[in-house]
Amino acid sequence: MKRAILMLGTLLFVAVNFTSCWNEPVETSGEDDNNGTGKPGTSLDGTWGHEGDALVLVQINGAVGILTKAEYNEKDDGWGWYEYVQAGFIKIGDQCFRNLVSTGDKTWKGEVLFRVASQNWITGEITLLRVEWRDCEITLSSDGTTFECVAETDTGIFYRE
Repeated sequence: MKRAILMLGTLLFVAVNFTSCWNEPVETSGEDDNNGTGKPGTSLDGTWGHEGDALVLVQINGAVGILTKAEYNEKDDGWGWYEYVQAGFIKIGDQCFRNLVSTGDKTWKGEVLFRVASQNWITGEITLLRVEWRDCEITLSSDGTTFECVAETDTGIFYRE
């Protein structure tokens, strides 16, 4: 019984882990940042910011998104992208989105790199376990300045830089 409760707690923690680094917006200029095409919202290509427990920047070009920045900030709770970079699970320049394929006017499917950790509920100690690829669906906002990435039941919001 104790093991089942610990396992359930770990699963709940892992589910919360994905969304914890994607919860507050990064301000954007609102200008055409879509590689000079004059059509923001027609492509995912460009630089996208995500701020939560660490400042994260992703550069998307075609079917691939590359992690270009993951910095510590005061919101960090010990298991953000910064910690995964520091622990060697991923490094700046690695893919964090792959196999992105358009499925509609402003929708894509592909895979996102998902962080997995466990936490001791008594001590609060966090153990970073691994990163793994998970299927995702991406929806671009009507004005092209944000996109929502949904992987299983977790959602992350990115903002065009």
